[in-house]
Amino acid sequence: MSFINARSSDPMRNTGVTGSLSGFSMTFLVFNADPIALLDIVGILRTAWPNSVVEPASTLADAKKLVERQAEVTGAFIGLPFAEIEKTGLSEMIESKDGKIILSHFGQDALEKEIERRGWVPLALPFTNESVKEALISAGLASR
Repeated sequence: MSFINARSSDPMRNTGVTGSLSGFSMTFLVFNADPIALLDIVGILRTAWPNSVVEPASTLADAKKLVERQAEVTGAFIGLPFAEIEKTGLSEMIESKDGKIILSHFGQDALEKEIERRGWVPLALPFTNESVKEALISAGLASR
């Protein structure tokens, strides 16, 4: 789990994708039980926002504390099955901070219509640099 606080005025510099909130500080939560997936997403975001600060956290409790401390959460990559996200209360916390949710555990257990109804963005597995960037675009957090 990690928090990224990007301070670059062009957060997607050299990637062909630009931040729609250029000039503003953007904060992303990355939460995934799989340490490899977690590191991959964090790495992709660090590459896209080279001036970002990453603060790792290893538990749901730590993620909640990080969200509570933030005035605003721009977006969150959550790597839990849909039903588990509902149980944690994390999605409500993120949305109360105006954060966009990108569901990075999108598979057979996910309910596409419910995800769409909530305005969440699915990130299909296996993900790539491009699919993570496309998810940011779909969430309205970046543009081409």
